[in-house]
Amino acid sequence: MLSIDKEGRSQFDRDLSDPNAIFEIAYLRTSGRDLITQTSKYYKSLLAETRKELANTKKELEKYTKKNDNIEVVEQPRRKNKDAKTISDLWG
Repeated sequence: MLSIDKEGRSQFDRDLSDPNAIFEIAYLRTSGRDLITQTSKYYKSLLAETRKELANTKKELEKYTKKNDNIEVVEQPRRKNKDAKTISDLWG
């Protein structure tokens, strides 16, 4: 910022002679903090929402992957109609 170039001018000196740079500096000076705060709040809310969705997804996944020791396999009675196929017949 303060280093001198070949012409003997610093970046600070060049910025002060450029009206666009002065406007940009003034804008950032007056609104920059608010812009950074708004951006930060926005991304923090996105992160919180994403983390909440992830937690809900994990809970749903645990419901389906949790082992249930109360499951019983019940043998089906033999069918009366010998021609009717069952899932057991098809899967062997």
